Amino acid sequence: MKEQADWIDATLNLPCNEQDVLVWQGYFLQSHEVAYWNGTNWICSHSNDLKQVTHWMPLPEPPTP
Repeated sequence: MKEQADWIDATLNLPCNEQDVLVWQGYFLQSHEVAYWNGTNWICSHSNDLKQVTHWMPLPEPPTP
């Protein structure tokens, strides 16, 4: 079984550009969703600029059949 990834502080390290990751918005909203960093902004399906991302982690591997 693969170990669970830890949350990564977005102020210290960012994922590779356009790599889908799980992000945590933690200042006011406190929610998570899949998004990617485009080199300037966090992008998700409903926003071209998430402002509150505090942490991120790689997505887990998909299930095997």
